[in-house]
Amino acid sequence: MEFLKPAARVADLVAHHAGIGMARGAVALLFAWVVLLLAGTLKLEMLTGTYTQIELPLSSAAAWHERLNQLVPFDAAKGEEGVSIQGVALIVLLVSIVWAAWRALENIQDGANRWTWASLALIAATLRLPR
Repeated sequence: MEFLKPAARVADLVAHHAGIGMARGAVALLFAWVVLLLAGTLKLEMLTGTYTQIELPLSSAAAWHERLNQLVPFDAAKGEEGVSIQGVALIVLLVSIVWAAWRALENIQDGANRWTWASLALIAATLRLPR
């Protein structure tokens, strides 16, 4: 691959003189994403620990859970897992994120809009969802 190095240098030089490249803010955001990805992969305590816990008084939660077990049957002896109420909430959040992000990216050339902020808020909500 030694023969590709001069081409890469020329491409960098052309991009630099043409004004093509990533802005500092974009590079910082990319760096932050990579750091968080690595930290999550390495299972650092600050990202995997539980700091608060909220108990919601849902009297019908047991009935919901039983209905989910009927809809998605599973066999624990085979190592299968069923769908929990938290799983359904996560699925709803993920579908909502897809919808909001799609709407946000329709006219991204105009800049961020309310759908952009809605999708970011939904992403933050998935991080707060109990496991």
